[in-house]
This record gives sequence, C-alpha cells and structure tokens, in this order.
Amino acid sequence: MTEHVAVATAGVDPTCTATGISAGTKCKNCGKKLSGGEVIPANGHSPEYLPEIAATCTAAGHKAGTHCTVCHAVLSGLETIDALGHDEYVFFRGIPATCTESGRTEAKMCRRCGATTVESKDIPATGHKKVLAMAAKEPTCTEWGNEASYYCENCDETWGGTLYQPTGHKEKIIPEKLATCTEEGHSDYKVCETCGATLDGGGKIYPATGHNFNDVQGAPVLEYCVNCGARNPNYVAPNGGGDPTTGGNGTGPFGGNGTGGNGTDSGNNP
Repeated sequence: MTEHVAVATAGVDPTCTATGISAGTKCKNCGKKLSGGEVIPANGHSPEYLPEIAATCTAAGHKAGTHCTVCHAVLSGLETIDALGHDEYVFFRGIPATCTESGRTEAKMCRRCGATTVESKDIPATGHKKVLAMAAKEPTCTEWGNEASYYCENCDETWGGTLYQPTGHKEKIIPEKLATCTEEGHSDYKVCETCGATLDGGGKIYPATGHNFNDVQGAPVLEYCVNCGARNPNYVAPNGGGDPTTGGNGTGPFGGNGTGGNGTDSGNNP
C-alpha cells in the first residue's frame, strides 16, 4: 500500500463577516486532507460609536451612528450630510474702469465661513473713443477756419478745434478803362486777388459814347465815325457818289486818292 505524501496547506484568517480555515496538510498525490483545515468562525464586527459631524461649506458631514473599527463597515446611522456650499455676498462692489484709469472687479465672500469666494481683479483702462465733432476748415478772406475737433464718446475729453482768423482780402487795383463808342468803361477800382471779390463797388461806370457821324452841328452826316472810324450804315452819298476808299465818286473824310469816277475828294481832307 502506497503511503500518503503530506504537503502543507495554508490557512485563511476569518474576517468580521466571513469564516476562516486553519492551516494543515494534505496528500500530494491524492489530495486527501491529512490534518488541520478546520473552519474558524467569523470574528464579528467590533462596533464603535461615532457622533454626528456637521457639514461645512466645502466638506460633507454625517449623522451619528456606529461602524466597525476593523473593517470600517457602517453598522448603523452615519448617513451622509451634503456640503452646504458657500453663502456668498458682495463685500466689494468694484470700481469701473475709465478711459484713463484702471478699475477693479467686484469681490465676494461667504457669510458662513468667511472665505473669499471671488477675488477682485484689475480692469485695464478702456482708452478714449474719439468721435469727429467738426471737420477741419481753412480760413477764407472773410470767414474763420478751424482745426479738426474730436470728443470722447465715453467721457468729456476733447481735442483740437483751434480757430484760425480770416486772412483778410489781398487788394489789387484794376486800372481805369475809358468808354468807347460801343463798350462801357470804368474808373479804377479794387478787387481781392485771393477770392476775386470787388472791394469798393466796382468803380464808376462810363457808358458807351456811341458813334459820332456828325462832328460839327449843322454839317452833313458823315460816312464814318470821327472817333473810331466805323462806317455809318445809314449813310447816303450826295449825288450818288461812290466809295472814296476804292477810288469811286465819294466825298468821304478819309480822302482816298481815287482816280475813277467823278470824285471831288483831293485826298487832303483832315
């Protein structure tokens, strides 16, 4: 008969709720238990009373109860009390930023625990927002000019707007012009070289003189104006005479030395 070959078997420690097994031996070949291996009863819990812990703003609490000091299992009570959360209020209302100065955001803290829940932070200055108030305008002889002006849409700051006085007229004299038979004349007068304005009413107007076809009262009507030489369109030659400038039978004041016809003008007329 073959003998058993004993080998050791490890034991299992009992827990609060589970049984254990003592160490022992068994046969290496057939697995038969040779010694030990007895069941060890469960230990059972080791209760400990825990008082209630109140919840805080950031940490949960629990109600009173018991737990096991070995396995920490909850045996009774100990229900969780949720964290309360902060009871915030604004303790610093902040300072708005302006165009030129920085500001601060509001800050908050908890009424219950005093913790600062929102920190105040810097707000950069916004800078000016320029808006055109009046476009630039050059001065004229009689009107003021100005530099372009601006204002800030967010504050009372303004820029520019310098005024420029009128430049005044730059005088130029227009010389006298005598009237002719057909055109008006004028006395001398002043104008502005810059803007062309007439400065002294434009001077005195001399009416056109009109043609003079009869230099001496009672003398015959002349064929030509004694002032400008223009021909008289209404002239009728006496006795049907021709045009003295072409050598006809004329008696014109300019005395052409005509050789044709029966002209009586010798060419020596003044």
